[in-house]
Amino acid sequence: MKTMRNILILSFALLLGLLSSCTSTKLSSDIDMSDPRREDLQVLMTTLENNHPDLYSVNKEKDFKALYEEILVSAPQMEDIEFYFAVRELVALVGDSHTMVGFPKDIAASLHALPIQIAYVNNAWRLIVVEKSQEPMLGSEVLSLNGVSIEQIMERAEPLVGYDNQVWFNQNVSQLLNIAEFYTYVG
Repeated sequence: MKTMRNILILSFALLLGLLSSCTSTKLSSDIDMSDPRREDLQVLMTTLENNHPDLYSVNKEKDFKALYEEILVSAPQMEDIEFYFAVRELVALVGDSHTMVGFPKDIAASLHALPIQIAYVNNAWRLIVVEKSQEPMLGSEVLSLNGVSIEQIMERAEPLVGYDNQVWFNQNVSQLLNIAEFYTYVG
């Protein structure tokens, strides 16, 4: 009798699990996928699910799919750069340094680069490239940008960079710090 009860409880739990997975994917099946961004996003998701050896080891599948669905719904209304950063955020949820999104050539060509480059050097964020007229500032520690502390900027950037360790994060986030659209996206 106790075994039958355990089997019923297990069956009910499995049924609930199956039903919850059906509801989480229902939204994407109801969406018109003819939008090129939606098609690209679906290809990305399928590719990750079919090829990544441990896609949900860092973040829960439920969280990953929730962000995927959110982007899928909003994709047609997004600007190119907004879609890029949203996809970058999705891929960063994988949580490793070998799964990332690069800048497509058309987006890279439209970016507004600041006349500086910042990198993590000697335990601080420092100016490593400046305009000739600002040469005395070369190597200076960056404490804030436009009134936002460098620590807050790093916190806001973190969801955009998949990484295994702090060195990788610092290296990759430094590639964003001279892009005006990055600051617009992270606020």
